[in-house]
Amino acid sequence: MCWSIAKSQLKENNSDENYVLTEKDIPFFFHVFLRKVYPIFTAYKEVIFAGEGRGSLEWRRSIYPDYKMNRAKRDDDPEYKLLKTLFPKVDALLNKFKCKVISVDGAEGDDVIYALTKYFTEQHEEVQVISSDGDFAQLLNFFEGVNVYTPLFKRSVTPKPNIIMEKAIIGDPSDGIPGIPRIGKKTLEKMLEDRTLWVKKMTPENEKIYESFVKIVDLSKAPEELHRNIIDKFNEKEYNEFNPDDIEAFFLDNNLRDCLMNWGRITSEIQLTLSNADKEVIDLSEYI
Repeated sequence: MCWSIAKSQLKENNSDENYVLTEKDIPFFFHVFLRKVYPIFTAYKEVIFAGEGRGSLEWRRSIYPDYKMNRAKRDDDPEYKLLKTLFPKVDALLNKFKCKVISVDGAEGDDVIYALTKYFTEQHEEVQVISSDGDFAQLLNFFEGVNVYTPLFKRSVTPKPNIIMEKAIIGDPSDGIPGIPRIGKKTLEKMLEDRTLWVKKMTPENEKIYESFVKIVDLSKAPEELHRNIIDKFNEKEYNEFNPDDIEAFFLDNNLRDCLMNWGRITSEIQLTLSNADKEVIDLSEYI
């Protein structure tokens, strides 16, 4: 999200719709990124960022090989290649704040958020999830004490009882899931009202397609071992210590002098927040 915001603002500032981000724009990206994450660190004591692990798509692609294959073409995009070089720096910066950055081999960020939400709610803790990914509406169907906030629309999402079924049948273009052929939103609405039509449309072949996509869409269907690995990683990793001096040094080392503006005030606000007991789980892709 911050990468897109930075690009949009630079296009406007340069009056150039074809503006391409280069290394000289990296400081501006970090300026946007920090502007978005500062409110998190000044509001919550326990912050967890969920990231992608190596081979994160493999187990879903073993069910449906074209899962998220539509995103592979961006790997040749020069801007995306530049963005990928920033991932280690973003990780290094976040690890200087009071938080945990959790990524596990074989797990997508969605899997991390599901596993941690399940773990915390089973301990009767309240959880705030921050992401504009619509998939997380299903957390409200699985668990109590969860709020999912979408920064894109600046509001909490409402429960969607049929979200898994809808995505498995209608599809999800953003994830490269086509759904069942010739069944769109309007047809599904009619099927839900007409049992005869449901039986007619859900042939044995379509039932098989549906069941395979449910395994991909339903976050509870991830391998149990993967969920255990996520919880083990969380419990093994300590919360980072908030180190203002190290963060300031990071700014200077990476030519981020503009980020030093108001740093003293931000530091004080974060330190005051460390007595807050709220817990927040964040989709890291939302902020990069």
